[in-house]
Amino acid sequence: ACNIMCYQDAVKNNLFDQYVEGERRFLNFYRAMALDGIICNRPGKPRLLKAESSEFEKIVTDSLREIKFMDVYFPLTDIRVIGRYDRTDLALIRSNSNKDKFLDLLQLWGLYCLDS
Repeated sequence: ACNIMCYQDAVKNNLFDQYVEGERRFLNFYRAMALDGIICNRPGKPRLLKAESSEFEKIVTDSLREIKFMDVYFPLTDIRVIGRYDRTDLALIRSNSNKDKFLDLLQLWGLYCLDS
């Protein structure tokens, strides 16, 4: 029912600017989690990326737009994120201390956790 949740719906309903605002928050959130780098397992072969790289931005953007879903690992927080539909990425968090960091970053960038 939300016209800015999916990229295609936002474009179809002339709400691209609002969509991009949410996309920017996700990108900033993931960049903040990737301060010491990020290991990308999908799409493509496994590789180490830097948060400020254009390749990392494309991976996150393509995943949010449901083009190619990401599977990435953040060594600093020991968290794996798997891209999913409707901007509901799955975060696999190993410890409660990392969970608190994750939730704090979500709040900082105006994002939400459906189940914590």
